[in-house]
Amino acid sequence: MSEFVEAFDRLSKIGPCVSIFGSARTSEDNKYYLLGVQIAKELGSLGYGIISGGGPGIMEAANKGAQEAKSPSVGLNIDLPFEQNHNPYIDQSHNILFDYFFVRKVIFVKYSQAFVILPGGFGTLDELFEALTLIQTKKITKRPIVLVGKEYWSGLLVWIEETMLSAEKNISKEDLNLFKLVDSSQEAVDYIEDFFPQGYQQLSRKIVVDMVRVLCDTYGVMNGIITKENTMTHRNAADSYNWKAHHQLMRRFNLGLKHSTLGKPLNTAYAYNWKTRYR
Repeated sequence: MSEFVEAFDRLSKIGPCVSIFGSARTSEDNKYYLLGVQIAKELGSLGYGIISGGGPGIMEAANKGAQEAKSPSVGLNIDLPFEQNHNPYIDQSHNILFDYFFVRKVIFVKYSQAFVILPGGFGTLDELFEALTLIQTKKITKRPIVLVGKEYWSGLLVWIEETMLSAEKNISKEDLNLFKLVDSSQEAVDYIEDFFPQGYQQLSRKIVVDMVRVLCDTYGVMNGIITKENTMTHRNAADSYNWKAHHQLMRRFNLGLKHSTLGKPLNTAYAYNWKTRYR
């Protein structure tokens, strides 16, 4: 239980994130390591935080790209008898060590709006199929799962389609739409960006301001926080509010919202912990 509490506390204000999975054994000169850095950097520049397993290899590449983009760099480390030591590219405040795999998995899923899967071993396959199962069974809302590396993943996907689907009928044809196979960082980033409803981008600043005012009233915070004619305290609060990040959060925070109407995003706003946000 203490591992849940610590992780929830450390990541309570993290914002929208993408988890990047892959092998701990990948060297720095490997093409997939370099691709991992690039994907994380491009996602970070768009406002996403990056979550990795905290170790070396592809995990290190993900955190390195996040730091290069100056976005949150999270490492969900695990105590193992071999391989796993935390990499140097994790934010100190976001470097979390787990003893239990199941707790770590919960945190990956809870704080990720998308999953990027680079080449890896049994652990990477476990994380991939965990995400696929949760989405297939509707235990979590649908979100992007991107497999990177056609040469690496094609054999597995052929087996899934020919044996698991066609021969044994153990999955549905629609399940093949739960993931996307790509070969480049641009394809991966574009798929994630295009996945979420574009209606979130269309929320005007006025609507967001009105929502913040209502929420400020709800929690007894000064209603004039947005009005620059008010006191210096109010002006500072308005100036320091990250409007770009807020729009990104409203557009990307995947809580199962499927429409661009005001009512649905308002529900998201109320679900967000505004009281904590304004401390």
